[in-house]
Amino acid sequence: MWLGHTAKDDYRVYLLGAGASYHDTMTKRLPLPLANQFFEEKYLEEFWRSRSNLVDYPFEDSNLHKILKHSFGFIRKERTAVNVEDVFSFLEVYLSTYNSNTSTRHILEEARRELLIYLIDLIRMLSKDRNVEDTIHNLVLMSLGKNDSVFTFNWDVLIDYSKELDIYWKKREPVYKSILNPYSGPLVNEEKTMEWHYREGVNKGDIGLILRLHGGVGLAHCADQSCPGNATPIELYPGTPVAEFDSCSFCGSELKSMILPPFVHKTYRSNRFINLQARLAADRIKSATELVIIGYSFPESDYEAITLLRLFRPNPDLFAGMSDLIQRKLIIVNPDAENPIFQEKLSRIFSPNTEKWKYDMINMKLYYSTEKFLNEDVKPRVDWQLKEYKNEREMNARKSSGAAGRITPPVDWWEK
Repeated sequence: MWLGHTAKDDYRVYLLGAGASYHDTMTKRLPLPLANQFFEEKYLEEFWRSRSNLVDYPFEDSNLHKILKHSFGFIRKERTAVNVEDVFSFLEVYLSTYNSNTSTRHILEEARRELLIYLIDLIRMLSKDRNVEDTIHNLVLMSLGKNDSVFTFNWDVLIDYSKELDIYWKKREPVYKSILNPYSGPLVNEEKTMEWHYREGVNKGDIGLILRLHGGVGLAHCADQSCPGNATPIELYPGTPVAEFDSCSFCGSELKSMILPPFVHKTYRSNRFINLQARLAADRIKSATELVIIGYSFPESDYEAITLLRLFRPNPDLFAGMSDLIQRKLIIVNPDAENPIFQEKLSRIFSPNTEKWKYDMINMKLYYSTEKFLNEDVKPRVDWQLKEYKNEREMNARKSSGAAGRITPPVDWWEK
């Protein structure tokens, strides 16, 4: 929605990539790493450690180290940049596509298990501390209008610490919990199917959504695919034990973190929760007035995510002659925003067919500076939302009390 525009059908969708989490933790001793930083020495030294029977040997003795050294030329302490998505893709493709003998398969499977444990530990520990500064996560959540949404590709729990800053979180929370488990909570309807729940119970609700499109280290589900706990993740609040140390409350099997691993064949069809979120996100992006993408690099291998983003392009046949009424606003926040190669990538995803379109129906703005974006765009929205929300509360208080004078609303975080 445009600043100051309160039309019911206008809303903004934020999409947060790894760069957003890196930005919000970069002042810490160890920030959340980008894809090509996970195997830097400072992270290996800090987070490759004994995990009971899960990992109880030095990194140099691990199967993951064997794979990195042999297949990626990795040499520890020599600043060998290896992209974690490339490693995951190599392991998954090798295991699923090419025949291998028993000993080789064991090495690959163990390397994949070690990599997941390492990543989950690292991300969980680096994002566990509350950040009270003017971070992207904090300001974005504070700026949300009732119909605005936030979707994150990240596994970390930074958004968990910011949810309470959302003025409308109490209204969003029942929907959020119902997405986690459609058969419990305030939106449950046992006589309806899950498809009904998706279409009516959640997606038609007059409220924006907060979605973790790739899962996260703060979510866990049962490892047994036949158990109800496999399709309905639970939240692990920051500071609780890692999922692999706990057991399922339904069947007693081990829990595992619910994440969508970063490899070339990752799919939103992997389970009910991930698929449901992707479908909800698609519907919101298709009809959004504004789309803001922060810290996402649009990797070519992210086929399903790129497909999701292409839905923001209006259909010229459907909206012929109405471009002045439905023009959409696209904001990209990325340090590469002025790079011609990066801009060409954006053009392929979002730009219209100029021969068919008489008008540019997407108004794109690029920010290479995150601070400039926050100061020029998000902070004014925070001020606007707080003003509007205070006015709404005062009006409701007058109506409920029948008083004509000013009713002072309760003191909350934004009034302290």
